[in-house]
Amino acid sequence: MAQAVTRGALMKLLEQLPREEENPQNVRTRLRITTSEGKTIVAFARAGEGKLGFTGWEMRKGMTGEEDWQYFVLGAEHVGDPLQVISEKGPLGVVTGAELEERQ
Repeated sequence: MAQAVTRGALMKLLEQLPREEENPQNVRTRLRITTSEGKTIVAFARAGEGKLGFTGWEMRKGMTGEEDWQYFVLGAEHVGDPLQVISEKGPLGVVTGAELEERQ
């Protein structure tokens, strides 16, 4: 399994995104997160009260770019466990990569 990205590194990357209430549709930077399950999640804005919540999409074939944003959180099942991306449907895998990119 690939090495998980640290909590501190993910927090620093997320801090570079706007808050959800700051009209993030006009922001040109997004955070692409990959998981151990082979999923790609794109974060557009920080959301919620914690430092590890965000809104974005789980990338899937056939997307148009007009889909509604979903809420996600980064969390671990137990203290010391690697962070996972968690959606309303449950865990999407351990975070194995994260990078900022220009929004298209």
